[in-house]
Amino acid sequence: LAWWRLVQLDPATADAFDGLAAIRDSQGRTAAAARARARALILRADPPRSRVEPAEALPHAVALHEAGRLAEADALYAAILDADPRNTDALHLRGLIACATGRFEDAAGLIGRAIQCGGRVADHHANHAFALHALGRWAEAEAAARRALRLNPSLPEAANTLGNALSSQGRWEEALRAYREALRRRPGYAEAEGNLGIALQALGRAAEAEPHLRRALDASPGMAEAELALGNALLAQQRAEEAGPLLRAAVRRRPAHAPSW
Repeated sequence: LAWWRLVQLDPATADAFDGLAAIRDSQGRTAAAARARARALILRADPPRSRVEPAEALPHAVALHEAGRLAEADALYAAILDADPRNTDALHLRGLIACATGRFEDAAGLIGRAIQCGGRVADHHANHAFALHALGRWAEAEAAARRALRLNPSLPEAANTLGNALSSQGRWEEALRAYREALRRRPGYAEAEGNLGIALQALGRAAEAEPHLRRALDASPGMAEAELALGNALLAQQRAEEAGPLLRAAVRRRPAHAPSW
């Protein structure tokens, strides 16, 4: 309360905003704390400004982002965008925070704006594809992933997301090619390995699917979709005793999978 009162009395005092940020942190109000810290950063500029200087603030926002302090980073990216609404880095990185926190509609909008402001960055299109796929906008996700790969054919994440978009549309053979390309670009890519196995299992090629699914689970234990697909692949090969523990583990992780077997 004292810090809030000081901010009201002297809204140009950076220390007051730092103190208010500490109080908001202690209350678990991380977004409010982030706004207060962003305001302190603005006031400490030399000379003090009414808005952040994007070139100065962006590295600080990125450091917060990399440290996992997402609410603070998000507030600072927002302050940068107040000063420069077309800042492609802030738009894209704020979109990544939205993805990481499950806000895929926000993510698609922010990354889409970054692309509109400067559309030749492959990572932007790849992450846009990821957000669109999460929203069930599969054809749009496919188009975005293909744009990413045209800009950078070596991007394994884009190839993997392309495979996911194709799989979601039931185009399994095309998806196989995309997953194999992702693995060619990044051998040992667990997510693509698992997705390749899932696609093979969906096509009824259980024996081919099994080694891919095992490699995925060795690299990344706990992938429920890969556990489910491996369990079903084993069932298809009349190996019910091996399949049971995998299927039960998959259902524990994702109860919605129960009807799948």
